[in-house]
Amino acid sequence: MASIDDLIQALKEADPEQLKQFTSSMTVSTKTKTKQVNIPHGPVKSFTTVITNYECKLCGSKFSKPRQLEKGDIVNCLDTTGENHPMKVTGQIGTVYINSFVSRCDHCEGEIKTWSREKLEQSFLALARSCTFKEIHNFTMSE
Repeated sequence: MASIDDLIQALKEADPEQLKQFTSSMTVSTKTKTKQVNIPHGPVKSFTTVITNYECKLCGSKFSKPRQLEKGDIVNCLDTTGENHPMKVTGQIGTVYINSFVSRCDHCEGEIKTWSREKLEQSFLALARSCTFKEIHNFTMSE
């Protein structure tokens, strides 16, 4: 392997015309090519504001939950018998209100604590009458 001093000496002794040709072939272009890149961004999305108004069947609380949904999203709501009614969002811009029921909610504990003893007894007995054997068994085993 040649040292730097050897290379410098070889350059001094080289033919100037050959060095000119050699260096011109090594010239690096300072121009940079700009490449235009088209970035796909997909379709513009429009959202529908869906406000679901809930009523809790256990404690009677009423509350709402707003959501931003896209066209094609499914909203499930329950009628008073507990039957599910899926609804597909049409994509219309604006606000849509939906009424739905839940069997229990986050407000039940606080609401039930305000009930009178008589209301608690009536509600518990009605609930117990509607339970299956397995549900009663699971309830008594959880105590």
